[in-house]
Amino acid sequence: MTDATYTVPQDMHAVRPLLIDAQIPPTHLIDGAGNPVDVNALVTQKPTVLLFFRGGWCGFCKKQLVELRQNYDKTEAEGFQVIAISPDSAANSAETQDKFNLPFPVLADPTAQALKDYGIAWEVAGKDDAYYAKLENAAGEAHHILPAPAYFIVDTQGKIHFQYVNPNYRVRPPFELMLAGVKAVKQMIAAAEDA
Repeated sequence: MTDATYTVPQDMHAVRPLLIDAQIPPTHLIDGAGNPVDVNALVTQKPTVLLFFRGGWCGFCKKQLVELRQNYDKTEAEGFQVIAISPDSAANSAETQDKFNLPFPVLADPTAQALKDYGIAWEVAGKDDAYYAKLENAAGEAHHILPAPAYFIVDTQGKIHFQYVNPNYRVRPPFELMLAGVKAVKQMIAAAEDA
């Protein structure tokens, strides 16, 4: 959401995610080695699931990432790639990828710019100093911004065909729901190419 009027809310339920048929914005992130990554260039290679998660410290996120790893061959079989994105630092993103042996890239958005651009950023409020310190340590930045957990399924032109966003970070869709979205988007892309 490159809309300059977007203000990061302090209520996770007030996020305004990009919607179906929107184009993803220019998305420049960092890989685990600290190298810049142009997500839009990666998306041109094959249809993509952009998975936004809170960070490698989040138990619900860990469970979701492991489930995705265990089923990743099914996503690849449909011709899709997965790119995972969190506000963690590059070093923490690399640690998450290595710790869970993830076969897909885990990219860092430590400034939370992509979270803002996709309309899923919210600023944590009302927590104790220890919680804020945990967020700052994870990102390597002084902000307290997290994403509403989300995924966007996009074609090679960067058009969003399906999205799932749930501000309740405890609720994650089962892998089967994401795979159903991938299969539906694959059919839509094929139908558009045949038209």
